[in-house]
Amino acid sequence: MKAALFDLDGTLANISLVSKFSKHHYLKVACAKAFGFLPRSLKPMAFSVIDLLEHAPTRKALFNRVLLKKIILMKKKGVKVGIVSSNTRHTVLACLHKAGFKKDFFDVIICINDVDFLKPDPDPLQKALKKLSVLPKDAVYYGDHWVDAEAAKAIGMKFVKVSSVKWA
Repeated sequence: MKAALFDLDGTLANISLVSKFSKHHYLKVACAKAFGFLPRSLKPMAFSVIDLLEHAPTRKALFNRVLLKKIILMKKKGVKVGIVSSNTRHTVLACLHKAGFKKDFFDVIICINDVDFLKPDPDPLQKALKKLSVLPKDAVYYGDHWVDAEAAKAIGMKFVKVSSVKWA
């Protein structure tokens, strides 16, 4: 395995656990679902709205410490590691910082800001692999949701479902 990519929310960090039942959560989900239909000129405004909705939950994020330790071990063994998330870049970087990672620890970070289509479209994974110069057959994607599995499957990439996490 040459590369391991990780989803953020629900896999490495749990942002939505603290906001799942708020009206803000439903507005964020609606924005994300409409994202693929937005003209490119309106996407920065959508990022701003999503950033506002993710701000408070990000400060209270809980982490999958077992998987975070695994990432550190993979990196030490020379495996390229990256994040592929449907969260905004601001949210991803804030979570990684809170977990104790510097931005440059990861070889690639692909966020909603970088893509035209969200998972289950494979576009985010393809962009990450291209930046890493790694073929799908030589990589694995860790995620918690069916959209993560479908995106990986669409390009022949191995997928590991993350579930039953003890958040800390």
